[in-house]
Order: sequence, then C-alpha cells, then structure tokens
Amino acid sequence: MGTEGKIEWVFPPAGGGDVEGLSSQDTEAFRGEHKLENLVREICQNSLDARSPHCAGAVKVTFRLDHAKADDCEPLSDYRRILRECREYWSDENRPPDSKLRDFLGSSETLLSQQHVPYLVVSDYGTRGLTGSRKSVDQATLWSALTHSSGVSQKEGSSGGSFGIGKSAPFACSGLRMVFYNTFAEDKERAFKGVARLAATMHNGERTRGIGYYARYSGAELVPIFPEDDCVFRDVFNRNEQGTDIIILGFEEQEDWYEVIEKAAIENFFVAISQGKLEIQTGDTRILNSANLGSRVDKLYDPSDLPEAIEYYQAFRQADSVHMLSVCNVDDVKIYLKQGKNYSNKRGFFRNGMFIHSKKKNFGLKHYAATVVVTGKELGGLLKEAEPAKHDKWDPKLITDTKKQDRVSGALKVLQNKLREFLEKELKNEAKDYIDADISDWLPDSADDLPAAGSKPVPAPFAPEIGITQSKRLRNPAKRRVSAKKALGTADDAGSPGNKSTNPDAEAHTPPKALRDEEGGSEGIAPGQGKKHIDYPSLKGQRVVPVSQTPGTYSVILEPEKDLSGCYLSFTPLGDDNSPDAPLAIKSYSINGEPAIPVNETELGPVSLRANTKNKLEVILDNSERIVVDLTVETRGDQS
Repeated sequence: MGTEGKIEWVFPPAGGGDVEGLSSQDTEAFRGEHKLENLVREICQNSLDARSPHCAGAVKVTFRLDHAKADDCEPLSDYRRILRECREYWSDENRPPDSKLRDFLGSSETLLSQQHVPYLVVSDYGTRGLTGSRKSVDQATLWSALTHSSGVSQKEGSSGGSFGIGKSAPFACSGLRMVFYNTFAEDKERAFKGVARLAATMHNGERTRGIGYYARYSGAELVPIFPEDDCVFRDVFNRNEQGTDIIILGFEEQEDWYEVIEKAAIENFFVAISQGKLEIQTGDTRILNSANLGSRVDKLYDPSDLPEAIEYYQAFRQADSVHMLSVCNVDDVKIYLKQGKNYSNKRGFFRNGMFIHSKKKNFGLKHYAATVVVTGKELGGLLKEAEPAKHDKWDPKLITDTKKQDRVSGALKVLQNKLREFLEKELKNEAKDYIDADISDWLPDSADDLPAAGSKPVPAPFAPEIGITQSKRLRNPAKRRVSAKKALGTADDAGSPGNKSTNPDAEAHTPPKALRDEEGGSEGIAPGQGKKHIDYPSLKGQRVVPVSQTPGTYSVILEPEKDLSGCYLSFTPLGDDNSPDAPLAIKSYSINGEPAIPVNETELGPVSLRANTKNKLEVILDNSERIVVDLTVETRGDQS
C-alpha cells in the first residue's frame, strides 16, 4: 500500500469494495456560488463549539491566503503521480471517465503545472484543538472524526466540535480536493495530516479507494505526521498556541475573497461577535470584532440594498424591546424586536451565536424584524441534534430516537407559541381574529414544514395559526371586482382558507356594470365619452381582508401587471341577493405605510401602484358592523 516509514500520498486498496468516482454527495452539498459562505459557517461553528475552558476572551479565527511553489512542495509534486494513476485506471475503454472527472483531472493538472499554487490557511485560537491524534483511528476521537472518518460525527453536548459531513466544506473550496490538518491540542499532542478526495486510482496493478492520505506509512497503518518526523511542508505551519489549522491547497481564489468571508462572518455570526465570543481576521490586517462590528457593517453594506441578515443585526443591536422566554429552563431564549416599515416581517433564529434559519409571519400591518437567540444549554443541545449538515434548520425528523424527537418537537412547539404570544402583544394585534392581506405569508415556508401522511400530529415548527373573521353580509351586494370573501376562503371557494387565486376578471378585462341605487335610479361612474378616460386595470393578484377586531379596518393588496397611476378605489358591502348598494364612506387610508387623504367621502385616490409588487393599503371605512366588502379599482387619465 505504501513505503514503510515514508511520508507520501497513500490511497488504500479498495479490495472488493465499490468503485469510487469523483462525485461525493457530502462535498457537492457545499459547492456552488456560496461555497465560501458555507466554509465560514462550518469553520466558525466548529471553532465556537471547540472553545477551550481556559479561553478568557474571544475565539479567534483567521483566514490567510498564501502560495506554494509547486515543484518544491512535496505534497503537490507527489499528487501529480496520483493524478496519473487516476487517469490510468479511468482510461480503460470499458471504464471511461464521466465529464466531471475528466474536467477535474484536466483542471488539476493545469493548476499543478503553474509555478505557484494558492492555498488558504484557516486557523483558530482559544480552542481545544483536535485531541486523540496518537490513538488508533478505530477509537472515537476528535482527530479521527475530522481526518479519517466518513459520515461520523463526534459530538460533545450543546457545543463540542461535531465533525460530521460539514467537514466537507473546505474540500468544496479546493480545485485539487485537497485539505491538510495541523493541530496543537489540549492533550499536548501536535499532529499533521493531508486528505484528498479524488476517485479510484490504479496503484501497482491494484484498484484503490477514492480517498487518500498524506501521512506516514507504518506497520500497515497510516499515522499522522508528528514532531519527531521530518516534513518540510508541515514546518511551514508550526504552531505555538493551542488550536487547529485547516490548509486548503489549490484554493479557488477570487478577487474579493476577504470581503466575501467578512460578510459571511457578519451575517451568520454577528451575535457571537457582538457578545465578544468570536473574532475574525482576514489577511494580515483586517480585523472584525465586537469593538468595530458596527463600523464594518456601515462600510461593507449599501443602506439602500441591505440583505435580510442585516435586519436581524439591526434588531439585535438597536432593539425596541427585549424579552426572555422560558422553554426548557427559565429564560433560555432571548428575543430582540425592532419595528420599521422597511422590515420584512421575519424572525431569525440563532444557536450558539450562529444564524440557523428564518421564518416569516405577519402580524397585521406592522412591519418588524425579530432576532431570536437560544441562550440555554439544554435547549441548545436539543436543537443541535435536529440540525442537518449545513445547520440551516431545526427538523425533529432528523433524530432517530423517538423520545428525543418528541422532546425536540415539544420544545419547538413551546417556543413557537410563546414567541407568537409575545409578538402579538408587542405588535398590538390579536392574531386569531384577523387574516393578513398576503395570506401566503402565513403558510409554511415549504412542504417540509407540514406533517407527513399518517404521521403523529406533531405541530410543525413555528407554523402560524390562521383565524377567520366572521363577517356579516348585508342585504344588498355591490359589483364584484375584488372581494374579501375570496381572500377568506369561504365554503363556496374550492380551495383552502389560504386561497391565492389571481383576479378572476384579469383575462377578460370586462368592466363592471355601473352602480344603480336601490330604487333603480341613475347610474354612478361608468365609462363614457369626454376628456376623461376610465379604465379597469388588469391585476395579477389582489386581496381585501379585515385585519383586526375593530369593525371597518381592512387591508388591501394589489399587484398590477404594469405601473399604474391615477387609480381610484371604492368599497361596497357585499349582500346575499346580489343586488347593488351604495359605496361605503372612507375615513382614512395609508399606502405602503404612508398616510394619505381620500379624494372624497366614498372614493380614495389618486393612487400610484408599482408593477409586479404587492402594494399594501390600510383602509378605515365608516361602518360600525363587521362586513364583507367588494372593491372597485379604476384608472383615469386624459385622452390623447
């Protein structure tokens, strides 16, 4: 398999095992345009989890780019041999390489033909390091879990490094699929080792596995490179402080790599950074810590185009109110709430200082951002068990132990209910007596949030409750243009209460009949001759729904196919016998959060509506009963 005592690349024999190709589901999960962001999340999460009990300040993670001279770097020059052996195996006419492997071999050989090859060194300080390097790989240690295991996770409580498939993130950033590990651990051991994820090769006439190791071959075993061994490349990364280095050889460099990494750290770890638990350094001089976090955010982000994560950052740093919740233990969740018309009505959830996922839910017409931080150790440990490799959601179904699965489901249900109660109170609404105008915001984010057929009725995490207002029908109806009845999903509506159907009149574009009074008298506004032109615009989507217990308050959402100006809206009660009635008087209204004045007693406008945008209006009608109303939308303009 290898030369006794020699340090080199060794790909173990496959024996009778499967033929291994290049594609690795673990590595592929972290590739794509966000591979650097994935790297930051995985590295910083593991470093925070591996915090040493003797660390008095922040865990520090540094990102440094350097270059190795290809001909003088033994791991790189020896890797050329491995690539040749890989080509030898896959050149058989009965076993041609697929396009992905063929492209990889070509690009790797091109990279190794360059004089200098880039590598990224990611180092952490204030951590425990990777203990257990002197033990056999058959023993469960942090060292073996990271460097010599597949699909194995070594966990230690609510924190504790867990090197599951998330350890694949560094490989996704290497054009050679090559990563080295260097550690100075709390057990006082130092160790160094390389891992390459390639494909099956042909070595001395024998097929090998697709994963190889840069290590010392000793007694039919691959052992790490220790201080007593001679290794020039290892000596480049000599450590004096406890912690771990991850060296990504063949780093797929991009011009703004340091800014991408810094932004990823801010957006995913601003809680840990703000609390003084994490410090980031990119290059030799760019520092990100609790002292300069605010100034770095101001410098890196355009105020007119802020990502969702900065909403949570602003809520955390400039909260209007802060509240503690008790889920598993007293005060084990902390909520930071900020209100403002530019916020997107979302809650961001954080564990151990890291962003996990977000959920959207409206509470009437008030816009907000909420940062929900899990602070309790027991709750944090439970939720960590329910996280997938990317740590981007809490899913109890990932837990095989049914008792623990029920505990996590129960904890999420308690968190959901208490969080909803707090937000309803703070945002001055009673959720069970209204439906938000954009009903889709109330529904689960995806089918994954719904229980599977035949499963136990465990509530989906953070699924909102939808209440339906009981509205009184008047004797006389109005012309039917946009109806609250449709938004409420009444019994004659062939769909769910969350019906999202578009304007039923949009395709025909047929103007409604003009209003007549109850006695059959004169018509109201109708298309006709003259200098003013009246039109009934085509709308992609529309809603009219009551939004609180107070009669007369309605929310309207209109989404036109093109920009509209000169729009006028009127509201008419919808009766049971389909006969018309007079429009209702309008007390006041606002559009997209800005107050405005009705043009007359029964009509509001002129209103401008943006195309392909949910234009939101809040309307207060002069009516003492809770009723279902119809809406007429007209546009008027001078004829050319």
